[in-house]
Amino acid sequence: AMQGSKLFENPDAFPHPGSQIFDRNPDPALDELIELAAVLCGADYAYIGWVDYNRLWFKSRYGFKGIEQTRTTTADHWMLETGEPLLIANAGEDRRFLPQGIPLSGAKPCLSYAGVPLIASAQQVVGSMAVLSTQADQFRPEHITLLEILGRQAITRLELYNRIRMQEQALRARQRTERALAVERCFVAATLDSIPALVAVLDTAGRIVRMNQACAQITGLTLAEAIGRPFVEEVLEPEDREWAARKLREATAGHDSGPHETAWRVNRELAQAGQMRATGIPEETAETRRVSWTLRPLQGPNSEIQYIIVTGQDV
Repeated sequence: AMQGSKLFENPDAFPHPGSQIFDRNPDPALDELIELAAVLCGADYAYIGWVDYNRLWFKSRYGFKGIEQTRTTTADHWMLETGEPLLIANAGEDRRFLPQGIPLSGAKPCLSYAGVPLIASAQQVVGSMAVLSTQADQFRPEHITLLEILGRQAITRLELYNRIRMQEQALRARQRTERALAVERCFVAATLDSIPALVAVLDTAGRIVRMNQACAQITGLTLAEAIGRPFVEEVLEPEDREWAARKLREATAGHDSGPHETAWRVNRELAQAGQMRATGIPEETAETRRVSWTLRPLQGPNSEIQYIIVTGQDV
């Protein structure tokens, strides 16, 4: 029989003991379920077990204290050979077992057995639910039907645990990623602020994404105020905006531009106060500083231009 068994010859047909759908931790709900099976079937022993290539591990058990057992010594072994429910009326008369009956770890040998395979949603046999009795002819086909119903409830519960566990793992992974991104943003900000040159990061539409402290000081814009504002209109004088916008489009196409030496609009008092022209001071009172600046495109992982880097020096 073992020679003709594909399941037995293929260790990959059974989950490893580290499988996520089963674990060894006690589960009061499954313990109650297997106790119910024992009571309704009039069994001396009952268990939910999970299997690998050569072992049967008891997840929940009733009437005995065994933890595991060699798979080939169990009645489950013969049930799992076919993947179909198995009913043994008298193991003492069954040539597959010793005359005293079916061995069970931590219990007396049993003569009666009824068991069903536990099948996961992927149609994989992951374990078994079984009841045993020291008396012969204890179980009937209707007990198999009962075990199939309870077995489906057990699998549903175990797969729910597995989905919850996977969601928790995904949540922890996302939290780790968010922390890493926060650290990276802080690192980038600290790096930019340590550079004495003027640095501004623009998106491909020319809007300000980020600027370093030196750029904020000379323009009078705080980062919170600058984000999303068009760089050309906020920083350059009106007579320079048309050709500068053209240079921005060239940079978006992947071409470096500069250095250009132009006047940048700045109000020293507002810059020192960390404020902006929202205070109502008219634009014509703003002062200018001569700045030499360059545009450089920055590519993303897909080789598309994602950002434009503006670097400058107050001359």
